[in-house]
Amino acid sequence: MWALELGSNSWLQMSDYVLSRDNHAGARYLALCIQQNGECLFHAGLCGTHGCLKGHWYHGDIQSFVIQRQYTIMKYQAATIDEKNVTINYQTELINKKDAKISHQTELIGQKTTTITYQIRLIDEKNATIDHQKALIDEKNTKISDQTEHLNELKKSLKKNQLLKEQANVENRIIEDQLSQATLRKRSLEQQISKSTTEKLQLQSDIAQQQIRVDHLSEEKRRLENENMHMQAKIDKLEYQLKEKIDQIAHINFTQIEQNQKWFVKLASQFPIFRTSKNKEAKIVHNQLQEQEATVGSSNREKQIIKNLQGALLDKTLQLKVANEKLDAATFMMYENSSQKHADHCATPEARPRTEKREVTRKRYAESTHHQVLKTSKTEEKPSHVLKNDEKSEDETLGHIATGMCKQDNRRLIKNLPYLCHTVDHLMVSTTLLSKAIFTQHEVELISQESTSYSKRLKLINILTTKGSNAFPAFITALNDAGQNFISNILLSSSKTDDKNPSSNLVDASEPENQGTFHERDIPFIDGNETEQQSASAIKYEYVPASREFLSSTAAMLNITLNISSIIIR
Repeated sequence: MWALELGSNSWLQMSDYVLSRDNHAGARYLALCIQQNGECLFHAGLCGTHGCLKGHWYHGDIQSFVIQRQYTIMKYQAATIDEKNVTINYQTELINKKDAKISHQTELIGQKTTTITYQIRLIDEKNATIDHQKALIDEKNTKISDQTEHLNELKKSLKKNQLLKEQANVENRIIEDQLSQATLRKRSLEQQISKSTTEKLQLQSDIAQQQIRVDHLSEEKRRLENENMHMQAKIDKLEYQLKEKIDQIAHINFTQIEQNQKWFVKLASQFPIFRTSKNKEAKIVHNQLQEQEATVGSSNREKQIIKNLQGALLDKTLQLKVANEKLDAATFMMYENSSQKHADHCATPEARPRTEKREVTRKRYAESTHHQVLKTSKTEEKPSHVLKNDEKSEDETLGHIATGMCKQDNRRLIKNLPYLCHTVDHLMVSTTLLSKAIFTQHEVELISQESTSYSKRLKLINILTTKGSNAFPAFITALNDAGQNFISNILLSSSKTDDKNPSSNLVDASEPENQGTFHERDIPFIDGNETEQQSASAIKYEYVPASREFLSSTAAMLNITLNISSIIIR
């Protein structure tokens, strides 16, 4: 039983125990058997007897015993093997079942792997989709960032627009104020236009009245001219008779007669006898003296008649002169009103400032010839300046202006000067004349330096008259280029009337240059703010040259006066 106590796995300990108790040969063999077949002996119950350990065992007995027991052990082992085989079969069945389960599980695993690969593929596609969506999200994020930046810029621009809107509101308020002021100005301008229309109608009525007055003055002028002609014929007749009588008594020596008379009176006072003895001679001399006195008295009466007629002629001449001045003033005012009317059609009231209003009066310059006539001889010869004027060429007839322009073109400019000073486009015309090499750059600058457009136009005409013969056609071309054909038509139409009266507006070449010319200082500037007295005091005259007929008639009349005075002095 000690083997059972040692346990089934302590066979080596049991053999060591046997050897320690009995160390003879049987014990060593038993220990060897126990070491080899300890388990069999254990199952056979060999170890249950105490004799095996206490007695001495022989080798044969032990061998038979061992064979028997080996047989029983073999049976037991066979039974055990069968049991193990059954167990093995069962285990193999279990293993087969497990293999079937494993194969089934492998199939399931294959299906799951295919499912997993499909799911992995779906996951990959989803990942690609997710990546694409991430890229789209990134793009959207970039777009959103750009949009945020743009939104920030829009916010900034919105702020700027708000500021601009505020400024625009302020400007709109200012514009509204300006519009209100403009409406007030418009109303005032409408009132001014209505006033100007009434003034225009009044001016038209004044023009009609002035036309009637001009017609009346022209009739009076014709009547005075006829009377002047009759008086001139009478004066010529009386002058002829006076000359005949002067020729009859020219051979008598008045000084000798006076000396003889004095000598005779002296002798008569000293010698009474001689006085009585010489009565016949004294009577003859006395009769001669009485005849001479009668002749001188008749001549004195004729002289007095001539003086009276001369005075009447001078009065008529003065009346004619006054009538001419009135006619010229009325004609000029009518011309000015018509030119102003044309300027009203050409320009609006806003475009014509008040500072450009001008008042120009014209006065015929006849008094300046008196000093020239006094220098002439006391005979009936022509005055020297008339002879000089006859010897001049046509281009030098207007000698008061140092110019190369022909007299006809210069006459056109002088005749239409007030109209040109109101209507000519000085900027376009001066530019065109500069391009045509008629004006120089310095002259154009001189024109532009003038303060008002009226003075600029006057300066332009004044410079133009100093140019050559090609200046007037270039001026007409410049007016046509500037769109002012009506001015060129007026200038060209005025030449037709001048051709009918070629002797008009001729001037003495010997006159000073400052007489009969037109200058800027001769035409005053009258501001609208000045009073009537100031404007009237500011008016200067523009001298117009006298005609050759007037000069010759005046010279003849003064010749007659000088001859009569010389006769009276004698």
